[in-house]
Amino acid sequence: MNQEWRLPTRVGFRFVFAYFVLFTFPGLYEPASDWVSLLSPRIIPWVSAHALNIEVPAVVYSTDALGDSAQGTAHTLFLLALAAVAVVIWSIADRKRLNYQRLHQWFRLYLRLYVGAAVLGYGAAKVFPVQMREPTLSTLLAPFGDLAPTAVLWSFMGSSTLYTVSTGLVETLGAVLMFVPRLTTIGALICAAALANVFMLNVSYDVVVKQYAFHLLFMSVFLIGPDLRKLGGYLIFNRKIEPAPDTPLFQRRWLNHALLILQLAYGGYVTATDFARERQTFKTYTDLQQTTPFYGIWTVDEFTLDGVTRPPLTTDNLRWQRLIVDRNVFYPGPPVVIQTTSGTHWLFVGDFDADRKIMRLKDPKDDRVWFPERFPGQTAPPVAEFTLENPQPDRLILEGEMDGQHVHAILQRTPIEFILRKRGFHWIQDAPFFGEGIVI
Repeated sequence: MNQEWRLPTRVGFRFVFAYFVLFTFPGLYEPASDWVSLLSPRIIPWVSAHALNIEVPAVVYSTDALGDSAQGTAHTLFLLALAAVAVVIWSIADRKRLNYQRLHQWFRLYLRLYVGAAVLGYGAAKVFPVQMREPTLSTLLAPFGDLAPTAVLWSFMGSSTLYTVSTGLVETLGAVLMFVPRLTTIGALICAAALANVFMLNVSYDVVVKQYAFHLLFMSVFLIGPDLRKLGGYLIFNRKIEPAPDTPLFQRRWLNHALLILQLAYGGYVTATDFARERQTFKTYTDLQQTTPFYGIWTVDEFTLDGVTRPPLTTDNLRWQRLIVDRNVFYPGPPVVIQTTSGTHWLFVGDFDADRKIMRLKDPKDDRVWFPERFPGQTAPPVAEFTLENPQPDRLILEGEMDGQHVHAILQRTPIEFILRKRGFHWIQDAPFFGEGIVI
């Protein structure tokens, strides 16, 4: 006999069901599909202008729908309002129903697959450490106090491959268990613990996906919900736990077996594709050190601007001190950083012509650099173009135009030696080591 749910439980379920279906629609594996903007690009800008008092442009599609931007926040507020309206209509039209046990079963199946796929993406990107990689050369050269909290988090995680991989394995374990119906509770517990840590890191270090992490955490807690009272009784009061009744989704046995096979197959497919993609990304990233032209830190020995030699004064905001050619698999080209003697950093996207030995620097804020497919027939113009001579492996002569000024520079490659990279692991050590002359 079906048990009657209390009215608050029925209304709460309707709201959670409506909101999460709206949030995750139309796909399990593509949560960034912004169907709201696809239907009407003006909806989210209207909500942002009236609810947040922030103007945002009308767009047909944007991955910001899950971020913490004004657009992402307005998107969330709109879905909450839409879910509230749906609950009112649903509650009036279906007021005589006593429970939603069968719909709850299907909804749990849907959320299990969604959370499993989403968390597996987190895990795979850490098992193959491409999400949080070792600190870049420009990060290692920047004063610690100039790093934003997000950069500190990325550097902290990326500095220890062992710790990053370990957190990825925990997330992967929880995600994989989500694809097995009988292991939902333990999988949701592991995912909830991992996501709580992710959410707190996002909040504490100002990462731009706080809202999305919170949604995944809430979904995991929802999946734990039916067993929460029993778990509390066992862990706190040492009460005996009776086995949960196995209620199949179909009356025919073969349909339940087929559904189980489909879930396991989906889980296997997502796991295999995620790991294969991240493995390839990791390989591409590790190879970039060998394939990126002139990768490294180049110290500027001589610098001439418009025919005038400029000495290395710490007050000069135009005289170069270093040229840093970095590797970053997420950029459309090698990131190039120019550090002046006054400490200013200029970031560019490098475009190297190896045959002609030409380096072009482009503005990373130019959308034509990142999304050339959106601008057919248009190419992002370089802000600087230099010819390069490399008479010796550790010597570079650079000459060209930048901001309407003629630049001539002679550079020397600097050995890449940082304590953070070479310190390593010490099981036995007499005293804590923070670095030479470093006070904590």
